Amino acid sequence: TEDPGFAAWMRPSAVPRRWFVFGQLEEDLAPNSTLDLEIHSRYPLHNIPGGFKALALTEYGVFGGRHGGFGLFCVIFSVICLGLAALSMVLDCLASRFFDSSDDLSDDDDEESGSA
Repeated sequence: TEDPGFAAWMRPSAVPRRWFVFGQLEEDLAPNSTLDLEIHSRYPLHNIPGGFKALALTEYGVFGGRHGGFGLFCVIFSVICLGLAALSMVLDCLASRFFDSSDDLSDDDDEESGSA
């Protein structure tokens, strides 16, 4: 099909609730602006149990559209993971300095089994 709206509508989704970005405004709106919208229902829902349509007007930010909190969560969680990885590396370096790696527990086990 050549219609991008229909292609977006028919695109498979991994989750049951789907949001389609159908369009966007390229200019800023002044506070208390009035928008006039005309909506044509072209894609039927009668064969989708529990299906419904809704219109959501939202801002488009750095992390994407409507659910910007998820992007912020991912950034914060990534920083925490990097911090824990750095802490783990520091602790590993400190442990190798304070504990001699030549002390092997298997040598103690061999001496005990030889005396029995």
